[in-house]
Amino acid sequence: MFPGRLHASGQGTHLRRLRHTGRLARDYKPKPVVYLAAAGAFDLEPGETMMVAAHTSDLAAAAAAGLRTAFIARPDEYGPGMGETTAGTTVDVSCASLLELAAALEA
Repeated sequence: MFPGRLHASGQGTHLRRLRHTGRLARDYKPKPVVYLAAAGAFDLEPGETMMVAAHTSDLAAAAAAGLRTAFIARPDEYGPGMGETTAGTTVDVSCASLLELAAALEA
């Protein structure tokens, strides 16, 4: 089970921190303070972090806040052929899946 693996790996705590950055920032995406709060939650500079998303608007806002960006295509997100297949903004990495992103980051 995925949550069990997260707990065993110790990464669950990190994901919980990220999940609550909107509360930390007392605001919502796409405002820069939300992205900066996510980086700050880990004592990192924005350029040391990466926003991974399937939505151009999220990626553009994160890049404007200084984060690195990765686009993951979700072509069927809103129904067959109804999702974004390419980033509508400049990104650092563009991939078809999280596994492909992991491989790209390891290279």
